[in-house]
Amino acid sequence: MHAGTLDDTYFSDENNKQWVGKTSHWAEFSSIGCLGTIHRNNTDVTQAIAGFMPAGQQNDKFKNGGKHYAIGLALAGTKDADKLNKLIDILNDNAASNNEPLVHGACLGLGLIGYASADLTLVERLKTFLYCEKATIGEAAGYAIGLIMTGKIDDDLMNELIRNCYENSHEKIVRAIALAVGLMCFNNEEQADKYINKLLECKDHVVRYGGALAIGMAYCGTRNNRALKKLLSLTASDV
Repeated sequence: MHAGTLDDTYFSDENNKQWVGKTSHWAEFSSIGCLGTIHRNNTDVTQAIAGFMPAGQQNDKFKNGGKHYAIGLALAGTKDADKLNKLIDILNDNAASNNEPLVHGACLGLGLIGYASADLTLVERLKTFLYCEKATIGEAAGYAIGLIMTGKIDDDLMNELIRNCYENSHEKIVRAIALAVGLMCFNNEEQADKYINKLLECKDHVVRYGGALAIGMAYCGTRNNRALKKLLSLTASDV
C-alpha cells in the first residue's frame, strides 16, 4: 500500500511498534526488508532504516540482513557503484562465517541493485555463495545471479547453471537456479528454447517448474501461440 511513498509512519506508530519489535528470525528480516519497498528510489534509505534499528540491535543478524535486502529493493536497477562496493565488502568479510541471514540479505541486495546489468564480475563473486552448500545462502545467490543477468543469455553461464540444477541436492538452491535461468530467458523468445527444453526434460519437478516459468519469461507479452500450447500441454501432462 505504501510502496514508493516514503511514508513509514505505520511502523513508527506506538501501537504498531509493539508487534514490529516482537518479530524474530526471518519475520524480523522481512519487517526491515519491506521498508525498502516503501522507500523506493530514496537515496537516503540507509538513514531511514537506521531509525528502526535501536542501538542494542545494531548487530542483530536478521535485522542487518533485512537492511541489506531493503537497500536493494529501494535502489533496484540503479547500479549504484558505492552501494554495490559496500555489499561486496560485506560478502567478502562474511564469506567464511555462519551469518546466513546477513549474507542472504547482502546477496539479494547485490542482485537487486545490479538488476539487468549483465555484470559477470558480480556473477563470479556470487558463484562462491551459490556453490557453498548452505541452502539459505545459495538460494539468495541464485536469485541474485538471475536478477543481474535478466534478459541476457550467456551460453557458458546458462550451461553451468543448468548442469548445477541437475547435480545440486538442495531444493532451495535448485529452485533459485531454475528461476535464475528463467530470468535470463526474459524476452529472448526462440533463443531461449534450447535451455527451456533442458529444464523441462529434467526428472526433478523443481527444475521443470523453472522450465515452465522460463517459457513465460521468454515469451512475456508476445501472445506466442506455440508457447501457450506448450504450457497448456504441461498442465495436462506434468503432475
